[in-house]
Amino acid sequence: MMRPSFSKRLTDAWEVLTGDAVAPPAPPADDARLAAESAAAGLRLQVQEAEQRMVSLRRELDAERAARAARADAIQAAVASHMEPALADAASFIGQLALQASLIEQGKPVAARDVMALARNLSRAFEKLGLIPLAAVGETASFNPDLHQPLGGSSPLAGSPVVVKIPGCRLAQKIVRKSLVEPSTQI
Repeated sequence: MMRPSFSKRLTDAWEVLTGDAVAPPAPPADDARLAAESAAAGLRLQVQEAEQRMVSLRRELDAERAARAARADAIQAAVASHMEPALADAASFIGQLALQASLIEQGKPVAARDVMALARNLSRAFEKLGLIPLAAVGETASFNPDLHQPLGGSSPLAGSPVVVKIPGCRLAQKIVRKSLVEPSTQI
């Protein structure tokens, strides 16, 4: 049988004398283990910083979304306040046109002049909103495929003379409907 080491005998003796157990000595530090623990601690710190940055960015994004929604609401309110008077006029004319249509359906006489007056007033109401005709009926123009659409047949060459049959419209700088045109018979 092997005899216990001196340190083991000393530890046992100390326990008998004092009644306290002595913790065994710590094993020598392992450099690789310390390096791994240090790297792990560094990574935990990086993860915490990334999580904090993510929370911060989410807050910024939420604030930007709220600000964008507020701007959109303000723009919508401004557009509505600008459009409301013209739309109120248009609504009145549309109501009067509906009355004229009802009278026609009932077989009662309606003067074409009255219907045309309402159509002109409705057109003016839309012009107040920025919906502007591109040309007048019967106007001669040089064919421009960005502004004109042939009524039928092949498309005229750019610059060829055409006659506007049904005017198109623009809203601000955007063409919302091209004018319908036919080739001009005048040379």
